[in-house]
Amino acid sequence: MKKIFTLLFMCVLAIAAQAKITIYVQSETAPFLWTWGAVGGTFDNVGDWPGTLQFTETYTHPDTGDSFWMYSFPEEITQISFLFNNGDPADTKQTSDVKDVSSDRYFILSWDDGEGSVSLQDVTEDYTEIPDAQVSTLGVSGSHVGWDDPTVFAEILEAGKKFKYTLVPTEGDASVQFKFRPNGASWMGYWDVYYNADGDAVEGKTSNSEAPKWLEYTNDGNFKIDYSKFKADAFIFTMTWNGGKSATSNWTIVAEATNLEELNPEPVTIDNWTIAGEEALCGVNWDPTYTNNDMVKGDDGIFRLTRTDVALEALTYEFKVVADHSWDNENYGAAEGGNQTITIDVAGNYDVTFVFNPESKELYATAQDHDAASVNAVKTSLVQKSVIYNLQGQRVKDGYRGIAIKNGHKVVIK
Repeated sequence: MKKIFTLLFMCVLAIAAQAKITIYVQSETAPFLWTWGAVGGTFDNVGDWPGTLQFTETYTHPDTGDSFWMYSFPEEITQISFLFNNGDPADTKQTSDVKDVSSDRYFILSWDDGEGSVSLQDVTEDYTEIPDAQVSTLGVSGSHVGWDDPTVFAEILEAGKKFKYTLVPTEGDASVQFKFRPNGASWMGYWDVYYNADGDAVEGKTSNSEAPKWLEYTNDGNFKIDYSKFKADAFIFTMTWNGGKSATSNWTIVAEATNLEELNPEPVTIDNWTIAGEEALCGVNWDPTYTNNDMVKGDDGIFRLTRTDVALEALTYEFKVVADHSWDNENYGAAEGGNQTITIDVAGNYDVTFVFNPESKELYATAQDHDAASVNAVKTSLVQKSVIYNLQGQRVKDGYRGIAIKNGHKVVIK
């Protein structure tokens, strides 16, 4: 009887241990951990960015002999999103996001993939099976309801699968931006939702041309409705989760509007554009209200700003351009979304010039050695120069024919 009791007790312990989400990482050095979107409880012991060193224990896989750094989340955490970084606030290298983790996961991490980029491989299925994710609720966070926690939840049409969110415009709001929140935690913007005009899921990032004309997207991945352009009794989103390993992937969205009326507001001209970015590059850290970084409009309609004698390390720096001193307004970075970057190869003092074309939304920067007499010292972030836009400022694919904007100039592509 004693042996049976002991065996049962050991089984209970094994089941309890399995309830914890454990992360295993193969890496030359232990990575730092940054988390968000905890489900089942609050997990806030990573501290300020770039987090803390949670991976202090090692684990050897009994079947393969492979060695991993390991970390187990508290038992009450049933889902979590995270990324790894090198723990250096001055020269932070970080991985892509790992979303909606609800079971043990195995990774191989390298801070240099041979081309100077971070490499992160999910090798979980080499060691164990990843169970399908579960979606219990679909929340909404946004400018109309607050960004901290989802205070509005979509109607459940089919448990764990289909949800309906009805957005009724609030009088006085000029526009609304929002993201969906599967399970009340994970963030889901247009980068995660793929659909075409018929509401069918498609591969690749959603573009504006595939959405209803009243639904816009921001560089931050938010859904946006501009009430100065469109009026409706309600905007209705029917969201269907098609299953898979992640609660934020593989969704189909059907967006409709009741009694839609297209308005014709007077064109808005923005005359104030400000550069905001990392402190070393911009003087202050990501502050769109810093008037010293206001750009000046030239006779050609292009906005420019030059910061002289800027001390920069041999790093890659990030920045954006912001309208009218507020992140709530239009802001632009790289053409593919996210922040624009400039890379400095050799530490030194530079004259940095930022250039923004408000028509094509093209943003870049150049950096010339402050003491150099030659232009050969110029570094540049001209990564968008080959990008082509239509007259509405939307990026177009290869093969586009007609009038377009290229390198800030109107051209005819035949």
